[in-house]
Amino acid sequence: PEPAVIVAAASSALGPAGAAALHTCEVVYLRASPAVLAARLTAGDDGHRPQLDLVALFAERDPGYQRLASRVVDADRPAEEVAQTISEALARP
Repeated sequence: PEPAVIVAAASSALGPAGAAALHTCEVVYLRASPAVLAARLTAGDDGHRPQLDLVALFAERDPGYQRLASRVVDADRPAEEVAQTISEALARP
């Protein structure tokens, strides 16, 4: 198959069908802390975003994402650094 970038919706990857579909793929988990996610969400907040308990969501979902991921990348860093890390990691077997 052709290489592709697919972004799975947050909770869909944790369900049985999503996990099964991703099982044979290279899965990169962009792991960002709840504090960084909150800062990013509020930076461009137009008042239409739902209020989320990011700490609870992170605690609930992180273990599943860790299990599913082939690679985990620290996404608390600037986007350019994260992209470079991913590019370098995927270039290695």
